[in-house]
Amino acid sequence: MALEQGLKQPPPPLTEEEMADGFARLAARLWRVKEAQPFTRRIKAAPAIAAPFLIERLADGCDRDREIATALLGQLQGPRVIAPLQTLMKNRLADDDAKAAAAMVLTDLGEPVHLEKLAGDMDDPAALVHTIWDKVLHKAQTEESFREQFLACLEEDAPHSRVEVLRTLAEPRDPRALELFVPLLHSRRVRTVLSVIEAIEAVGSLDAAPALEERAASDPSPRVRRQARAAYGRLMMRANPLWAEDGPPAAKDSQQLDPLPVHRACVTLIDQNGDQAVLVSRRRADGYLKVVTVLTSETHGVKDCFGVDMMSEEELAEIERRLLHQGLGPVEVDLAQCHSLVDEARSYSVAHRRRLPMELEIWRGLLEPQSADRPQQLPMWPDAEEDYADLLPETAALLTTPEFRQWFFEAGLVWPYVDEWCTASLEQQQGREGRATLEALVTLAANDLIDGEHRQVLSRRLARQSLLLVQLGKPRPARLAAAAAQGLDPDKGIPVDLHPFVRAMVLGSFFNAGLRPPQDGLIGVR
Repeated sequence: MALEQGLKQPPPPLTEEEMADGFARLAARLWRVKEAQPFTRRIKAAPAIAAPFLIERLADGCDRDREIATALLGQLQGPRVIAPLQTLMKNRLADDDAKAAAAMVLTDLGEPVHLEKLAGDMDDPAALVHTIWDKVLHKAQTEESFREQFLACLEEDAPHSRVEVLRTLAEPRDPRALELFVPLLHSRRVRTVLSVIEAIEAVGSLDAAPALEERAASDPSPRVRRQARAAYGRLMMRANPLWAEDGPPAAKDSQQLDPLPVHRACVTLIDQNGDQAVLVSRRRADGYLKVVTVLTSETHGVKDCFGVDMMSEEELAEIERRLLHQGLGPVEVDLAQCHSLVDEARSYSVAHRRRLPMELEIWRGLLEPQSADRPQQLPMWPDAEEDYADLLPETAALLTTPEFRQWFFEAGLVWPYVDEWCTASLEQQQGREGRATLEALVTLAANDLIDGEHRQVLSRRLARQSLLLVQLGKPRPARLAAAAAQGLDPDKGIPVDLHPFVRAMVLGSFFNAGLRPPQDGLIGVR
């Protein structure tokens, strides 16, 4: 009996009322994917209820109903689904959209579909194809998540299929196709980038000229640079009234949606590598949030980008709590600052001939500030000599704060010094001689690991961190970080091996790499 009670009970049978209610919730976008999963599982367990309802929506519903019905029918199996769909395809009274949707579901279920016969049963197959691609372009223009999913699927297609899709999208010369083409210029596949350049040139819109010019100057592939340069030149020449024979068609009228209101604009604190995340959320009309996160780096530019179409405030708050626990903030700033930081990282990537994550080109609209917005200047502590001189000896204490928890050298860089300590005799590791040995290793590592360029980089990172700590409302660590940054200024003339923050950073890195301190205490960098 106890075992039976411990077993998970199956959900109750799905009723027609629950089927209708769940479908309505999906149509109204009240459920996200994970919230709809229990409903989807109950549908799969009740094909006798679900299949007739969904096929009716597929035959007579609106575009949104057909989209949902197509996705849900693909989860079902067996004759209750396949036979009615085959009948729908043969029904001369059914419209072409319904027949095409039925064929799509059957194909997903692994059933053979004779495309020639299907086209013969349609009233106007060419018009249907045009309508389908028009819907694709509309969704590409208005939905970031659709663009991301469409391009992810396209990247997984066979090369010949990918090229065919790009040609089909470019054929109408509709500028909306650039919403798909421009992100694909950053594909990791050179053949895809070359095909996209041809497609962009076929569209003929000057809106793509900056993207082509950028690839011509900065793409890592010489072949891509050559083709982009040639395509850019021909595009500009055709746009010249003296040479143009036919210009691209005017952009189709489309609903230009007002930007969603900004909910939060944040940046994280900086880690020891100069990495920082930008997080922007905008509130949708249904109360959910659209969120984009961009990972930036002083040494790599844009490292990655993630977009989420529907996120609750509670989920966003949980992400921020995890960042806070990791000692990374986040710090709330204005949208223009977020845009400026991402733009700076993007320029770095381009200057170093690195392709950007496609997701950045897809979601970057969420980062765009209003034209009148200007980045606010963060307050800065006065650069007073007396503050700098008084605070510099205390800067080693920064390494004990959560905001500098990750400021250490990589273990691989300090292992040689740790190995030297490990090979020392027991007498050399204990007492006064042990402290002297460790002091000497810290001095050696500080001079080896921080050259003139790294000194300037570390000073700049500390200064930026200081400003963020001011914004975060932590004045004491902010003043210490500012003093540490000033102490690394080459004009101050302080040897790097005498800088308290640097020595503490090196020593902490030793301990992270496995070094055990002298038995009678640490060296004097507290």
